[in-house]
Amino acid sequence: MTRVLTLLAILGLGALPGCTRFPALDRAVSPDVAARAYPGLLPLDVALGEATAPSDAGEITEDLSTRRAGLEARAAALAGPVIDGPTRRRMAQGIPPIPPDDP
Repeated sequence: MTRVLTLLAILGLGALPGCTRFPALDRAVSPDVAARAYPGLLPLDVALGEATAPSDAGEITEDLSTRRAGLEARAAALAGPVIDGPTRRRMAQGIPPIPPDDP
């Protein structure tokens, strides 16, 4: 019986947001925008146009190669151990036990 009540409570709480007022989106559009006609549809090949290579493609390739080399150098630097040797040895020793309080 408690499972049924729990399920009903969860469903009831889930349905509560549906009772809220929805914001008035009609007022978000100004009257002059609402009065405009919809734009005409274009065929996809016309809308995309023809692809042209940039005039400075060699410079872009060089910039990307330089950036790639820099990123690979950073990745190589990060590939080493995270914890240095002395810290690892100190951690392996553990925490010394705390002496009991003598009243």
